[in-house]
Amino acid sequence: MDTQQFREFIVRPTLKMMNDYITGIWSQAAENLLVGTALVESDLVYLHQKNGPSLGLYQINPSTERDIRDRYIKESRFKKELDIMFKLLYNTNRDVNQLVYDLRYATIIARLRYFKLFASPFPDAENIHALGHYWNDHYNANPGVDTADEFELKYRKAHAN
Repeated sequence: MDTQQFREFIVRPTLKMMNDYITGIWSQAAENLLVGTALVESDLVYLHQKNGPSLGLYQINPSTERDIRDRYIKESRFKKELDIMFKLLYNTNRDVNQLVYDLRYATIIARLRYFKLFASPFPDAENIHALGHYWNDHYNANPGVDTADEFELKYRKAHAN
């Protein structure tokens, strides 16, 4: 998938829509982090993890998706806002396979995965190396296999044109 189209037609509009419900959830750093996450996790190609359970362009483990959907949203201080957003977008039951075929849903879950941490503020949006370290510290399930350097390399290569 073309990185710029992924950013312009999936990531940015999804984050800005989410920002209508939770102010501050969109930022340029969040947008860059999610684009970089998809690049390093799946090369914007793979919808199912090789030799593993993770799904979608963000390679989200089904248990993580369930935790966010069934626990985090119910316990979040933004429960009301998230409930309204999900009811407007998905008036039917959500299921883990949406991570594969619904890019907006996968982007929401990936952003909530970072959002629920509140571990530390995002680095500067233009500091791709620091964003790579943020991904490695807060998202990467395979430290040592995937690295912040790989995040930066894939991000810069995809944005070279």
